[in-house]
Order: sequence, then C-alpha cells, then structure tokens
Amino acid sequence: KWHNELKHPHEHGILIEELVDIIDSTLIKRFATKKEYGTVLMMQGLYDVLSLSERQRYFKSNKMLGRELIGHVLANELMNRWKYRALIHGKQSNSYATYDRSYNIDKLYEDIRNIVNVQCKSIGYELRASDPNAHDIISAQQLGYAAVHTWLSFREQQQQQQQQQHSAYNSNNGTLIIINGSDVLQMNLSDYLQKHLQIHDPSSYEKQTFFHEKYKIDSLGSKVACSYMIRLNKAELRDSKKLRLYSQLAACEESNFVKNFSYIAQL
Repeated sequence: KWHNELKHPHEHGILIEELVDIIDSTLIKRFATKKEYGTVLMMQGLYDVLSLSERQRYFKSNKMLGRELIGHVLANELMNRWKYRALIHGKQSNSYATYDRSYNIDKLYEDIRNIVNVQCKSIGYELRASDPNAHDIISAQQLGYAAVHTWLSFREQQQQQQQQQHSAYNSNNGTLIIINGSDVLQMNLSDYLQKHLQIHDPSSYEKQTFFHEKYKIDSLGSKVACSYMIRLNKAELRDSKKLRLYSQLAACEESNFVKNFSYIAQL
C-alpha cells in the first residue's frame, strides 16, 4: 500500500474497490495528458490477496473461478465508474471550468463517452503457446543441463555402490530441477509434497499453493517496475492545476478527489 493506510478497515486482504482505485487513478492521469489508451497488466494471483469477504462476494470463494474472472470484474467496475461520471458531467457540465484554453472538459467528456472501453483479455494461454523468447531458451538450457547432470551423478553413485538398477531408481525417483533466482537446484518432489502440501487430503488444495513464494515489494525488480508505472503520486495532489483537472475528469470536488485517491498515491 506504498506506506499508506487501507481505505477501509477490514480483515486481512485487500478490496476490489482498492484495486479499481489504483487503475482508475491511472486512467484519469492518462486522460489528463490526452492519451486515451493504455494497458494494465494484472496477475491472476491478485485473487489470493483479496479479503475473504471479497472472495465470497464476487467469486463465491472459488479459487479457480476467481483467478479466471478477477480481470473481468475489475474491467466492469471501471466501466461503471466512467459511465456514471459521464452521466454526472452531462447534468453538471455548466459547473465545470476548463483547465486551460486548449483543454475543454465538455469536449473531452464527449470523447470519453465514445472511446472509454475497458476490456479484459486473458493472455495466459497465448503466452504459453507463443514461440520461446531468449529467456525461455536460456531457462531450458539450464534446466536441461542440470537434469542430465543430476541423472549422470545418480548413475555414477549406483556404479560406485554396486546397487541394483531398480533400487537406484526407487531411491532417486521424483527429483525435480528448479530455478531459484540465479541458482539451479534439485529437490526431492515426494518429500516436498508430503511436508508442505498434504497430498493425502484433497480438500487441502484451497489452502495450499504449489511452490508459493510471496512477492517482495522491496526487491530491486519491484522498485524498477514501479518506477516505470504510470501511477498517481502525492506531488500531483499538491499541484493545484493538476488536481483541478483530475477532479474535473473524476466528476467530483477537489477535496473529494484527494479523499478518495490519496491513500493509493505513491510517494
């Protein structure tokens, strides 16, 4: 939450409204710079950080359904907001001043009614079916090398210990080669499953996550990604001209705009 408090106190997890606010503030900022286009990349894992009440409200607590539809829910919520703003602006257009002589809010909202179209597209299947890129090729080389090296090591141990083939197979069966950061590691899959996933209990799927690792917001990769994001920041809320334009686009008073969006503004 970028060192800010949540918009509403609630149980552990975030709200759909908070995700919508982040994207919505970016849309407002894009419109203010006369760029009526853009792409927001979201991960299906956002479902896993929603509060329990939000999971139940929107997805009936169905993990597979939630991961598949969370993007569509956010897109629908955004469209509803902008349709409402266009309606409000149509009723109160005389009360809105222009940001400057070259920027007519009435004309902008006329355009918005025609061009605002938030769509959700799932690209997971397309990415998995696309041609491999350089990163994919390097990963395949590293995993393949490590897999063959591991198998050769097992065979050498077998020969040294003069074990039978089936015994060696059983003792080394289920070895998984993984990439952890820049390291290539080998893991005994059976031990991992028994220790972490409770595979004897099918109902545990909803409670467990395969190879789950929390996203590190203080990592270098996260900081670099955030620096390139188009996000509302606190300095803009202190800029009277920008704040005036943003509030006009959001069809609300300046004080209400600050109240509604300051909690998701970056430092």
